[in-house]
Amino acid sequence: KKIVLRVVKQCVGTQGVQADYVRQEVLPPFFRNFWVRRMALDRRNYRQLVETTVELAKRVGGAEIVMRIVDDLKDESEPYRRMVTETIDDIIQALGVS
Repeated sequence: KKIVLRVVKQCVGTQGVQADYVRQEVLPPFFRNFWVRRMALDRRNYRQLVETTVELAKRVGGAEIVMRIVDDLKDESEPYRRMVTETIDDIIQALGVS
């Protein structure tokens, strides 16, 4: 999982990758498979997931990503909520609020 996250981060960060492609083809399976409670419990995957999600936000826009994960702030798992909060914080620091 960690390697897949790193590859996704590098692919999204390269020039020539269209935001529409990322939005339609990458985001749905990314959130379905990686944004799960179990990822919040493993520190190595946790950090990589946050970094990859921030990279995705730089490509498709912070609002798109925040919109997908904001409901997870109501989750009962404390580590998962912490991961969501940290991701939103990092996105805002990287892109600002507009």
